[in-house]
Amino acid sequence: MRVVPAQEILDKIERGEPVEYDHVIVKGDLDLGKLDLPKRRVKRTPDEIRWGRSENSIVVSSLIKLTDSTINGIMYFNNTIFDNIINFGGSSFNGDAYFRGSSFGSYAYFNDSSFNGTAFFLKSSFNRYAKFWNSSFNGYANFWNSSFNGGVYFGGSTFYLTANFGESSFKGYSNFTRSSFNGYSNFTRSSFHSAAVFNESHFYGNADFPRAYFADNADFRPSTFYSTANFRDSNFTCDVGFNGSSFNGQAFFMDSTFNISHFYSSTFNQLASFNNARFDRIADFNSAQFKDDARFEGANFDGTLYLKWAKYDRLYIRWGKSKSWNTTILHTSPFLRTSRSWAISKITTHFITSTGCCIASKIGASGITS
Repeated sequence: MRVVPAQEILDKIERGEPVEYDHVIVKGDLDLGKLDLPKRRVKRTPDEIRWGRSENSIVVSSLIKLTDSTINGIMYFNNTIFDNIINFGGSSFNGDAYFRGSSFGSYAYFNDSSFNGTAFFLKSSFNRYAKFWNSSFNGYANFWNSSFNGGVYFGGSTFYLTANFGESSFKGYSNFTRSSFNGYSNFTRSSFHSAAVFNESHFYGNADFPRAYFADNADFRPSTFYSTANFRDSNFTCDVGFNGSSFNGQAFFMDSTFNISHFYSSTFNQLASFNNARFDRIADFNSAQFKDDARFEGANFDGTLYLKWAKYDRLYIRWGKSKSWNTTILHTSPFLRTSRSWAISKITTHFITSTGCCIASKIGASGITS
C-alpha cells in the first residue's frame, strides 16, 4: 500500500480540491483546525456554549473519498460542515476520530470501517443517508445528542465498548439489524420518528432505552438481551415487536405506553416488570415464558391481552385506581400456574388465553384468589 502524507490530503482540502484515494496508508494527523478554511456562523444551544462549541464552523467543500485505506494518525474534524460527500468505506481509523459537532450536508459513508480508537460523533448532524454497515467500533462510540435526518444504517456493526446514542434524534429510517452491542448501549431519551429496526441484534451489556420515543414501528424480533433491558417510561405509538426475543437479565417496561405490542414466544429468564404500563390495543404474550416474576401491577389494558400457551409461575396483575370494574377473564392454560393472589388492572375488553373457558365477574380491589 502506498503511503500518503497527511499534509498532502490537508493541502487539497484547503484548496477545495477533491480528495480521492483508495487502498493507501495515511501517515500523520488530519487536523482541519490548522487550515485556512471558510467559516459559517451556526446557532448554538446553551449546552453547546457550555462545552465550548465555536459559533463559527469550518466549511469543507471538497469531496472526500478515502476508501479501503488505513489512517494511522488522529482525525480532528470537529465543528465542521461538510457540503460534499464523505466516503471512508472500508477504512481503518487507528487513532481517535473526532467529528464532534459536525454537520454532514450530503451522504456520509463509513460502511465496513474499523474505528480502533474513540469515535466522537456527539452533537453531529447527518442530513442525508449515513451508512455504517458492518463497521467495528473497537473503542468508545459516542453519538450522544446527534441528529440523523436521513436514513441511518448500522446493520451488522459491532460495538465492543460503550455505544452512546442517548438523546439522539432519528428522523429517517434507522437500521441496527444484526448489530452486536458488546458493552453498555445507551439510547436514553432518544426519539425515532420513522421505523426503528433492531431485529436479530445482541445486547451483551446493559441496554438502556428509558424514555425513548418510537413514533413508527419498532422491530426487535428476535433479539437477545444478555444483561438488563431497560425500556422504562418509553412510548411505542405504533407496533412494537419483541417476538422470539430472549431477556436473560431483568426486563423493565414500567410506566411505558404501548399501542400494539408483540411479545409472542419471548423468554424472560429473570424479573419482567410492566408495572403501571399502559396497553392501548393489543398485548400479545402468546407462548411467552416467564421464568421469574411477571409483574403487571397497576398496568392498564384498554385492549386485548393474549396469554395463549404462555408459561409462568407467578403473574402479578393488580388493580390500579380505576373505578371501572367491568372485566371479562378467560381461564389460563392447564400448563400454567398463577400466583395465589392476582387481579387485573383496567381491562376494557378481555383476557384471551388457551382454553377458551370464560369467567365474567365484577372484581373489587382485593382481586381474585385462585
